[in-house]
Amino acid sequence: MRTILIISLFFGLLTSCKKTSDTKNQEPVKKPVLKTQMDKEPPKLAEKPKVATPKKVEPPKKISIVPADAVEVKTPIVHKTFTLNKEPMIAMESLTMEAAKKLRGYNKKVPLGITVVFKKNGDIHKIEISSHSETPDFITRIEKEWIPKFNDLLHTKPIVGPKGKAIDALSEATMSTDAILKTVDLMRNAYLKNFVKTGKKAKKKGKKGGK
Repeated sequence: MRTILIISLFFGLLTSCKKTSDTKNQEPVKKPVLKTQMDKEPPKLAEKPKVATPKKVEPPKKISIVPADAVEVKTPIVHKTFTLNKEPMIAMESLTMEAAKKLRGYNKKVPLGITVVFKKNGDIHKIEISSHSETPDFITRIEKEWIPKFNDLLHTKPIVGPKGKAIDALSEATMSTDAILKTVDLMRNAYLKNFVKTGKKAKKKGKKGGK
């Protein structure tokens, strides 16, 4: 009986060791890993359409009434000469004349720069504002609405004088346009004096030529 008990214990021990050995040799069962919401790749956002950057449109450059190739002459007064449609022209700039520098517009600190182009007989071809320190809006209005009044102005037409006979100043820009009127009138008188044979001098020369 004792022998049978020992044999039973021996086989029990042997079976237990075998199960332990088999358990060690088995690969551990991998648990399925569940992806959380954070592990998921974020959805790709639709790309915004590329908008072309608009190019800056620069205002057209102002073309001067005096060509770049005009020739500057110092005598009898400072002026520039050029030809337009085969007709000789003379341009004068107000800032070269001391008397004209004293005529001021709304901004009394800086004189207006006025360019006048004369035809040979003293008629005004055109004028332009070459420099200023006035309010830009006023100057724009003056250039559009008022400056064209000087185009092809006869040398016999009064510039400064009684209303209705001379050129009127522009309302709401009276100080600036009044200064321009006086400046152009002064320049025309200087032109007629230095470049056009008029009055007593012309008559005397005519008499001398007739003798």
